[in-house]
Formats: sequence, C-alpha cells, structure tokens
Amino acid sequence: MKDIVVLEAAEGIAGPVCGLQFADLGARVIKIEPPEGDRSRGWGPPFLDGDSAPFIALNRNKESAVIDWSDELAPRRLRALVAAADVLVEHERPLVKSWREILVEEPTAINERLVHLRISANGPEGPLAGQAGSELTAQAMSGYWRLLGRPQDPPLRHGAELAEIGTGLFGYQAALAALISREKSGKGQVVHLSLLGSLMTYATILTASMNQPDDWVGFHLLNILWPPDTGYRTADGKVTLEFRRGRQVWVEFCNRVGLDALPDDPRFKDWRATIYTGDLVGEAKPVYEEALSALPTLEVLAAAMEAGGTSVPHATMATISAHPQVESVGAFTSVPLATTGRVRQVASPFRVAMPEEAPPHRASPPLGAQTEAVFAEFGANPHPSS
Repeated sequence: MKDIVVLEAAEGIAGPVCGLQFADLGARVIKIEPPEGDRSRGWGPPFLDGDSAPFIALNRNKESAVIDWSDELAPRRLRALVAAADVLVEHERPLVKSWREILVEEPTAINERLVHLRISANGPEGPLAGQAGSELTAQAMSGYWRLLGRPQDPPLRHGAELAEIGTGLFGYQAALAALISREKSGKGQVVHLSLLGSLMTYATILTASMNQPDDWVGFHLLNILWPPDTGYRTADGKVTLEFRRGRQVWVEFCNRVGLDALPDDPRFKDWRATIYTGDLVGEAKPVYEEALSALPTLEVLAAAMEAGGTSVPHATMATISAHPQVESVGAFTSVPLATTGRVRQVASPFRVAMPEEAPPHRASPPLGAQTEAVFAEFGANPHPSS
C-alpha cells in the first residue's frame, strides 16, 4: 500500500486502529493533531518517550502534523492534505471543536476520488445522531453488556474496548471496499460507521437465535443463561476442559485423573451438561475439582489432551506473552521508540504472503514531528508567499 495516502483526523482508539491497519501494510498515514496533541497521548501511566503506551501502540508507522484551528493558514493546510489523500479517517467528537468547522466544502467536494470514512458513536441519522458516546454507551445501547455475568445479576461492562477496536477494523474493511469501487468508478465516497453498529454486528449469532427480543430460548442463548464459565481449579492454577469428540474421550480423561467412578454415576449420565455445555456444571464442579485440585496444571492439561480433549490453562499477561503458540501466530512485534530502544507491541492480526515486502516498523511520531515537511510537500507552507 505504499502509494496510498491516508489522512487520519481522529483521536482515541477507533480511528487510530483503522489508520494502523493501513500503516502496518505500508500506506502513508498522516495523523492530524491539534497543538495539544491526540488526547490519548496522555492516557498513562505507563508512559514511554513521554507518550502513553496506548498511543504508542496505536500510532506506530505514522506521521504527525499539527494544525492550530485558530491559525489563518489552517483552512489552506487542510485543503491541501484532503486534495492529496486517498482516504480520510474521521472520528467525530461533537463536544470538541472540529476541523470540519473551518472547511467550507465537504472533503469529497475538494477531492472527488477521496474515500471519506466517518466514525461516530451512534451513526449519522436517528434520535441519537450527533450525541457524544463511548465504549460504555455503545455496550449499554447494544445490549452487549447484558450478555456477561449471571442472569439474576446487573449487567456488566466488558473490560476490553470491543466497540472501539471493532469499529476501527470494520472501518478498514469498508475503506478497502470503497478503494476497490473507486478503481471502477473513478470516484470516492463517504462511508459511515458507528460504535453502536459495530457491537450490533458482534451480536449477530445471538440476535439471529432470538424469536423475539428478550425471548431467551435456543442452544446459542443457553450459555448466557448458564453460570459464567470460570474454569477448573488445579493444584497451581485453573484450566478449561472440553471434550467435543464424544463420551469416550471424557471417560478416558476421568480414568486418567482419578475420576474413574464418574462414568457409572447416575448424576453424570448427561456428562456434557456437567462439564462445559449444561446447567449441571455448577453442582458437578466440586466433584471434578476434588480430584483436579490435587494435580498440577501441566498434568491435567496432558491428561485432557492425551484423552483426545482440549484444555488450556488460564493465562496471565506474563504467560500469554511467553507462550510459544502466541509467538507462532505472530501476536507480538518489536517496534522502535522515537528516542532509543524498542518496545514489544501487539501486532496486526494478519501475515502478508511475502514478508520481505512488509515495511519495517517505525516509531510512533512525537507531536508535530513532520508538520513542516508535510505541509511543504503538499504546497501548504507556513507562509502563503513561499
């Protein structure tokens, strides 16, 4: 993507995630920032090179150009960048003065080949259009947080930034589709995405399984009604257990861990309902754990795998980072810092077919590091006469 120019007028998470996908594949991503910088630069500790770890993780391989909205040169500079860009990623923030206020024309009127990706909390239309939103409001509005916890307990916010990250990834997909369309039509287009819409998409299987809203019936909804799966306690940790290849696999596991009486116990006739896919898990769990809690985690894992089942340990960040399987899927990458040294970051979740064509990573940019160079290149120097 080395010939693609992406203009990122977005702060926080969703827009930068979208820009990061382009940047990791070699596109030129120019991040437009106000004089105080993207607000996520301050989302620490921890801080590295004076910026927060989240900012550094989401903005590698990008350039930073500062525009002061009160500067009389701001409209000229914006027009020059919009005219040169292939993609404009915008995350609207209604409570903050927007760069859009200083442009008279719509960006696609300035550049008809522009793919303009507009991210918002709730979409461009409807009673909540234009209102500020967040990860919390998206999870609440979509009903996503009622899928966690126990049915009798209050809803729970999912800890990860599902709506923000998902919207960034969906935005990247949509922008690619619009670029492909441009190859045929010669024209760009405006694409709208919302945090709310992204989480509604995440719930596709659950929504399809409902006969009516809140009519909680059917196989795909049972896992929401059952108690949360917290794994099985071992002598030194916790593990998950699954035996999807049939009863004999479960029987073999029981024999290996000292639970050989269970296959003949009438309480375990519906064995699946006692181990991972049923409403008997709660009452059966102490029986399993009485034996498993005396065994080291590695022994339980081996017993399950050798029987033909599947088992993994509950991981901490330290064990996740060191696991050879995580390493094998390329989940982490090494990125230079702007000053000195390197930092390990989560990588984009894809591998290119020809790794030698993947560009080397560059550090996240210090605030405004490329301002003058960018505007000189695109004909928007600080002084109109220059």
